[in-house]
Amino acid sequence: RPALSETLTVTDNLRYWTRATEIEKSTADGAIATALDRLDLAGIAEQLVSTLSRGQRQRVALARMLLVDPHVLVLDEPFANVDPPTRGLIGRLLLRIATDAAATVIVSSHDLDQIKSIASTILVLDAGHVVLHQALEDILVTSPTVGAIVEFESVPGFASFLEHELHQMLITRSDSGSSCTVEVQTRSAVADLVEASVQSGFPLYRVDPGQALSALLEHRNLHD
Repeated sequence: RPALSETLTVTDNLRYWTRATEIEKSTADGAIATALDRLDLAGIAEQLVSTLSRGQRQRVALARMLLVDPHVLVLDEPFANVDPPTRGLIGRLLLRIATDAAATVIVSSHDLDQIKSIASTILVLDAGHVVLHQALEDILVTSPTVGAIVEFESVPGFASFLEHELHQMLITRSDSGSSCTVEVQTRSAVADLVEASVQSGFPLYRVDPGQALSALLEHRNLHD
């Protein structure tokens, strides 16, 4: 949630920040006007923050950061808890900031559809580990290998079914008593495996999507 004073106007919030960051008084008004213009906030500059929507508050928070003319902006979930039109607007504003202010913008987000519309480079973390770090244009023509686990009940004929019908999508399989665990390459392959197996009458125990975030970045999903 943006840390803004509810009882001050948008302009007064920004003016307070110029003092907190020791911006010269002679340049403060110009910096405020530029930030308001970049974030399309001039029309609500004299409104109290308490009257603003969540999306407008997000934009005011961005404007506040622009006052110090940063070289790098780090944003945590800027698309969270706002409606789709506002997400699109914030995305366009971030692109404008990166271009007009010549700033590097780093965005942490689970909204991959929005991220792929603005990012030049994508880094995916899973349990604190980097599983993908690649330019978006390269991701569009490559498909990272991502493990996903599907567990079936071991029944007669299932091993043969896997070997002869679905061997191209498998990475590994292991049998342990009453169950057979299969690791497949991508999330789309999970759907294919489950559909084919269930239609053939083989009982399913569970599906573990594994590295779900990077799976969403595979070639097929980026083009859906």
